[in-house]
Amino acid sequence: MSGYLTVLAVTFLILCSLYFYIKANITWSLITILVLGFGLRVYGSLESSLHEWDERFHALVAKNLMDDPLKPVLISDGLLNLDYTNWSMCHVWLAKPPLAFWMMALSMKVLGVNEYGLRFPSLIFSILSIYLTFLIGKKLYNEKIGLVAAFLYAINGLLYEINIGLMSGDHVDTLFHLLFQLSVLLVIKYTKVPKTKYLVLIGVLSGLAFLCKWIMSLFILLVCFSYLIFVLKKIRETINGACIIGFFFVLTLSPWLLLIWTKFPVESKWMIGQIFTPIGSVIQAHDGAWYYYLESIRINVNEFIYLPLIFLIFVSFKRLNKERFLLLVWIFIPLMLLSVSETKRAVYLMMAATPLFIVSAWSMHYLYAIRSRIKYKWAAYLIICLFFAAAIRYSIERIKPFKPRLEKPEYRITMESLIEETKFPPDSIVLLNEPYFIESRFYYNMKGYRYIDDENILRIKKSGYKVFEFREHKYVEL
Repeated sequence: MSGYLTVLAVTFLILCSLYFYIKANITWSLITILVLGFGLRVYGSLESSLHEWDERFHALVAKNLMDDPLKPVLISDGLLNLDYTNWSMCHVWLAKPPLAFWMMALSMKVLGVNEYGLRFPSLIFSILSIYLTFLIGKKLYNEKIGLVAAFLYAINGLLYEINIGLMSGDHVDTLFHLLFQLSVLLVIKYTKVPKTKYLVLIGVLSGLAFLCKWIMSLFILLVCFSYLIFVLKKIRETINGACIIGFFFVLTLSPWLLLIWTKFPVESKWMIGQIFTPIGSVIQAHDGAWYYYLESIRINVNEFIYLPLIFLIFVSFKRLNKERFLLLVWIFIPLMLLSVSETKRAVYLMMAATPLFIVSAWSMHYLYAIRSRIKYKWAAYLIICLFFAAAIRYSIERIKPFKPRLEKPEYRITMESLIEETKFPPDSIVLLNEPYFIESRFYYNMKGYRYIDDENILRIKKSGYKVFEFREHKYVEL
């Protein structure tokens, strides 16, 4: 029943947004789109379990940061000497910078250590991203194009999965996308009203993006610098602007780098060396041909996305203005640089989701505007209808409205039964052969491990811990 209600609610909100759009009621159309985006993400966040990649690892790091915000830790008990190069089973965890984890830790301080407290910041950040998509579309073109772009952002299936923590990157990417959008919005503002504060803020936001996604933040600088060069057309003014942005970029990220280099010299030296590895090496079998991203946007954005991209390139060749240039660099700088990188993942290109949706909205708006000049007017209507039908279909496919929600998974029931039956304090229980070793720590403070050798098992038992091995769907005390 809940699945049918979800479909009805989504359909109702889509029709309402369309009605207000046709009536040119911008405010209510935008509100409806924001409610739609928020509702979808709340619905997706109702799963009573952490997602496998990478949310569960991020969740445990965020939980541990609640105790010490300046010490990112994954496995905190100190029972074993762990390999610091194994990001999925190590003590000090520097695989990603701390900004997104601080947000999650703060949220869980207020809302409790659970998946809902963990996911709440992403709900807020993703709604802000939908609004910023509208705002950027409005500033580049007009309110109606901004509305359509925001609608496409709100219902996109891959962004939905990222925002609710289902896809790798999860809450980290959600915050990164927001910081990227804010930086672009400010560079647009600066080119219209050249105030130094905008450059300072771009530098700070780019630095915060570094504290979110390491060198992925450089894409923000590349897009902003390219736009400044094109619009300002004055070398001295452009260099001055770039220096201000660069100074505050470095100023923002430096304290964290100095801290980890001082407190965790071995781990940080290794981690800094790994930052550029995905460019020249395939990480975790995430490879693909040079056209990987060109092909994947058909799946992750829209089957008809090539039409808007061809339209953008064609009109830019005829007349390249600053709006078209910004869309070009925001889409094609990430597309080209990511394509030459050895490691390829579909989620990486979603930093360009906003310009892709703005180009889509603009091209569909243009097609509708010239429909009377087309010999077969029905063809224009057909293309527009197919484009939005494809977007909605992909959204439903990823949202999975008939998937059960709010159901506690079997592994949690089994862990709770162990605690209830043994009456042992959870933090005195060590679990071996545990596939949900991260979840055991996040939810119950038990000490889950994939594997411990016999010598260490004896040592741990002598220390007073109760050791259980997971065998055939039950726990056996050793």
